[in-house]
Amino acid sequence: EAAERSGRLDRALELRRRQVDLAGAMVARPNSDREFLRQQSVGRQRLAGLYVQQGKLAEAERHFQLALGEHRILNKTEASNVDWALNDANSRLNYAALLLLKGEVPAADALVRAGCATIERIYRRDPAVEKVRINDQVSCLLGRARVAAARGDLAGGARLAAQAASLVRLELGPRTRPSSRFHYARAETLRGVLLAGVGDQAGAAAAFRAAADRAPPDAGHPQRIATRLLFLQGAGASGPARQ
Repeated sequence: EAAERSGRLDRALELRRRQVDLAGAMVARPNSDREFLRQQSVGRQRLAGLYVQQGKLAEAERHFQLALGEHRILNKTEASNVDWALNDANSRLNYAALLLLKGEVPAADALVRAGCATIERIYRRDPAVEKVRINDQVSCLLGRARVAAARGDLAGGARLAAQAASLVRLELGPRTRPSSRFHYARAETLRGVLLAGVGDQAGAAAAFRAAADRAPPDAGHPQRIATRLLFLQGAGASGPARQ
């Protein structure tokens, strides 16, 4: 993570590959603990994100697909494990963003629907989880916003992004977690991109200012931040929203 934050993507890739390989070696042992499989799947998702930043979409997609297969095994092993289920949901949402980059809108939409359905099911079953994992709901809304934008509904996407920003805004304060600040910046950045796409330059500028003001100060290397935001935000947008 330190290498990724500092923008040393080659080094970060090397370390993530090593993490996945080491976890895989533990998984291959007889009667291995499922925790190693979880570590492997989480490492794959991080590795896939790094490949996206390098423009290696085919390799990124391969790891997303493998991660989803690992999540299926975990969920069958312990269907009541909330963390595993939410990791699976977020993996689907991140994979959907990659598919939108490739223009595969129906497949991306299906992944977003599946990921959001898991998140919403868990929230209904245990409302206390929503307070702790509000960023999962934000990711769901942003996934829906990207799909809406990919289908040409930039205004609808902007409304969903605004709804996501509103959820995180309730948490913002002096002791806000960096992850919540980053999710808020994600939401406002996407809202700004989509508002610019419909010609609302004033609204777009306000959204971009809000994102800049709330982004975590230790978010890392500027190139990494910009690339991650482009991947997580503008992935499916067409026309102005994709610029």
